[in-house]
Amino acid sequence: MKLANSRASTGRAVKISHRRRRITSDDLRLSSEAKLLLEGLPSPTRPNHLPQIFPRVMNEIAQLWSKPDQLDRYFDELLFDTRGGRRGFPMSVALELSTLKEYCQTEVSKLVANSSGDSSGAN
Repeated sequence: MKLANSRASTGRAVKISHRRRRITSDDLRLSSEAKLLLEGLPSPTRPNHLPQIFPRVMNEIAQLWSKPDQLDRYFDELLFDTRGGRRGFPMSVALELSTLKEYCQTEVSKLVANSSGDSSGAN
C-alpha cells in the first residue's frame, strides 16, 4: 500500500489508498453531462485543457454543477494541496479551474438561488 509523503497530525504516515478510487474506462472520456456543460459555458470561461487532459475531473465538475456548495469544496480540493507532496495540475489547467470556480461562485450560484426561489416572477 502506498503511503503519502507527509505525516498526519499524529506523526504517523497516512495511507492514501482511500483518497482516490480506481480509474475506470468511463473516467478516460467525457460524459454526455460534461459535454453539455462545456457547450453551455461562455467562451471565455470554457476550459480547453482540462477536459482533454483530465476528463475524470471535468465529469465530476459536471455532476456537481447544480450543487454550488459541493462544487466549491471540490474546486478547493483540486486547487489547494491539503495532503502535502502533490504535484498539482499544469498551470493551464489550474487557471481553467480557477476561472470555472470564479464563474460558478458568481453566476451559477445566482441561477441556483433564483431557481429555488419564487417561480411566480413576483418580487
